[in-house]
Amino acid sequence: RGIWDPTPGANLTIDYWCYQLDQEFSPGTTYNYTATPLGNPAIAELFSEAGSHALDSALNSAAFQLAIWELEYDTDHNLSTGSFHAISADAGVIGLAQMWLTNLPTSSNVMVYLLHSDTQQDFITTFPIPTKDVLPEPSSLPLLGLGLAAMIFVGSRRRGTQAGRS
Repeated sequence: RGIWDPTPGANLTIDYWCYQLDQEFSPGTTYNYTATPLGNPAIAELFSEAGSHALDSALNSAAFQLAIWELEYDTDHNLSTGSFHAISADAGVIGLAQMWLTNLPTSSNVMVYLLHSDTQQDFITTFPIPTKDVLPEPSSLPLLGLGLAAMIFVGSRRRGTQAGRS
């Protein structure tokens, strides 16, 4: 868990996950990151499947991190085969991560962002994808009233123009 400050004073608390295996990070240090959408839909699907449980326990957190790395470094979604596989992790962690990988949905309701640094560990985090329901739609009665007012205005202008010609 950390603080993301995209604009001075915003200080958004976010949950983030390690994305790379080959870079380090020191907690308590301030780093500069650039946020861009992550182009891996399977990771977004993982967040839809298990993201709400990822921080429930140390076992869930470890399993979620393991599943992220499987989706980043391998294509078979299987922790016991492929170019990335778990060989010495706790069996409960592997089992939970594999269950999540096996049950990935076919779509996602979140947008995953890559927090990138040239010199430190990259992270990923999520934000909900805005839906068309986010902005309230005007009710039909005020729209009807606005339309009638516009028609009356246009009609009165036409009558005024025609009366001026007579």
